[in-house]
Amino acid sequence: MLRPRVYRTGLYRCEWRACKYPGEFSREAELMRHIRSKHVCPGLYECPEENCRRMFNRKDNMMEHFRRMH
Repeated sequence: MLRPRVYRTGLYRCEWRACKYPGEFSREAELMRHIRSKHVCPGLYECPEENCRRMFNRKDNMMEHFRRMH
């Protein structure tokens, strides 16, 4: 697994090849969540509603969609 580097005091930046996210993360856990959801497992969570084919990269986003839309 890629080990994040601190760029400025307490700030982490994604170094995944071709990542276009320009921002920095204040916590290593936030960077790791970004890496998992955008690079390692995108589209991992599918809405359980029948005939809704929406896919989400984070479970909390899928649950929020389900709560609001169904």
